[in-house]
Amino acid sequence: MDTLQDKTDNVDYSNSAELLKIALNETQQSIRSYDTKAQICAIGYLFSLNIVLAINESIFPGKGADFWVVIFGWGVLIFPMFLFGFVLYPTRKSVKPDNSHEESPIYKVLYVRHERHAAVDEIIRDARRANLVDEIAFELYQSSDLRDRKRIRFVRSLIAAGTALLVMFIIHLGAVLTRTSF
Repeated sequence: MDTLQDKTDNVDYSNSAELLKIALNETQQSIRSYDTKAQICAIGYLFSLNIVLAINESIFPGKGADFWVVIFGWGVLIFPMFLFGFVLYPTRKSVKPDNSHEESPIYKVLYVRHERHAAVDEIIRDARRANLVDEIAFELYQSSDLRDRKRIRFVRSLIAAGTALLVMFIIHLGAVLTRTSF
């Protein structure tokens, strides 16, 4: 029976770096798309809130803002806006590095930070010592974790926005049904 080691002994790894570059590019595009989607959805949600508030004014004319209206408005209606903004928040700094790679050191030349590389010479030195496949794999690992965090936050934002709109619909429907006699 073939083991995984037997199968990998016959594999040509010359295309590994290119494959990792493709995967990294796709991951980075996904990260940017979640940022764009969150911004677009936040604007769409804001526009839908204007419609909901217009409906609210027609159902409850002259209703002043008391304590519970303010709490409800901020807690239910505005909260999803914060969540859409929160999609943009996770950054590379918040991703925990993978310390399991012990065969060769990771020099992190694909994500240069001034704390790590204080001068151009240090970047050049690390780039010359770095293994291309290891560096790209590390960057892919970091970026994939960031992409997954953004996806989870984006889905949570959509759920919160949908729930807020559903709550407003139920309140509006309840208010109209109590006024209407069948």
